[in-house]
Amino acid sequence: MTLIVDPELGVPYSPDTPHMGLKTHVEAASNTVQELTEHGLEVDPTKEDKETAAQLAMAYAEDPKQTDKKVTAKKAATLTPASLVLTNNILQEFGRSVAESAVQIRHMVTNKLVLEGLFGKAKQFVKVQVMLDNLENYTTEEVEEIDRLVDELATRKYTQAAHQDLIEFCKHMQSDYIVGKHHRMLADMLMDIEAGEKDRICVNIPPRHGKSQLVSIMFPAWFLGRNPNKKVMMVSHTTDLAVDFGRKVRNLINTEQYREIFPTVSLASDSKSAGRWNTSVGGEYYACGIGSALAGRGADLLLVDDPHSEQDVINGNFEVFDKAYEWFTFGARTRLMPRGSVAIIQTRWHMDDLTGRVTRDMNNNEGADAYDIVEFPAILNIEQKNGTIVQKPLWPEFFDLDALMRTKASM
Repeated sequence: MTLIVDPELGVPYSPDTPHMGLKTHVEAASNTVQELTEHGLEVDPTKEDKETAAQLAMAYAEDPKQTDKKVTAKKAATLTPASLVLTNNILQEFGRSVAESAVQIRHMVTNKLVLEGLFGKAKQFVKVQVMLDNLENYTTEEVEEIDRLVDELATRKYTQAAHQDLIEFCKHMQSDYIVGKHHRMLADMLMDIEAGEKDRICVNIPPRHGKSQLVSIMFPAWFLGRNPNKKVMMVSHTTDLAVDFGRKVRNLINTEQYREIFPTVSLASDSKSAGRWNTSVGGEYYACGIGSALAGRGADLLLVDDPHSEQDVINGNFEVFDKAYEWFTFGARTRLMPRGSVAIIQTRWHMDDLTGRVTRDMNNNEGADAYDIVEFPAILNIEQKNGTIVQKPLWPEFFDLDALMRTKASM
């Protein structure tokens, strides 16, 4: 269905209507589509609409004035509202109605094709495949352009996966990253934190099982890539350890690999300190140890990685648990921004540790923070169908059962 619309009224107009620019046409088309939708008539773009939209968007980005002159009332009459609205949607991806360059528009169109391919709508990929199957019919220059397009599609599909998924991001940033099933489960919980679907998690995990690499290094970098204006507070049992995490996160953000995933995110020019630095758009990262002063600090994301050291337990220094709990409750917890989130990830050394305290608060205090608590034991006791119990390692890709049993026997 093709509709000709008046920009002011959103109703059909005569081909003799005076000249209007493309922006006016797409705004009018939006009004028409909205009106049709309100009356139960859906206007879905066809394959031809999408191709027209891509061509219009590229042309408008390259030369808006010249494109406006070409889009006469007579030519506009051949354009469907769906194609005009889709053109506008592509342009508005840049935050305004006119993009900076045709190159940007081409990248945006490519991204849209990749997203559709990821969700199973691969009509455009079929077209690319047809082009590949008929390479002999193209000139050398056209073949080079097709090769470039295919490479760009493959790269963008890969980077899009790393942008959307924390584990894919880890694998992109560290080629030898070893993924265990517990990493996938932990990453899903952290991704729920980033998406706002959870706001309190507490995960207990044994030492040397990739906890800090995922939670304290990769996750903050991925989180700030997706939320570069947010505030992250990193806490550990010592300031030195927290600052070391901050240095590694900062260094990740400053790599070319990171910019492949998050090209618009960078560090502020004055970000020299490893434990206190900012993004170029106002985001903040602050690393501190239990007991540190927090005046003037805020947190959209509060990460607590091992608030206690096993040395305190070995030395019988149990008062550290009271100090850590009080500092967390009356210090760090009060620094949360509206809709702020907390993730406590630790190895358990005592029943009165931070996990034990927040669990007790949940059970005894009505309205207290409700944590999703997950425990990952190093050795899993798995019941078989015949009722027997078989022991298996949590991370068989890294620790075998014999190694874990020797460690257990030595404690």
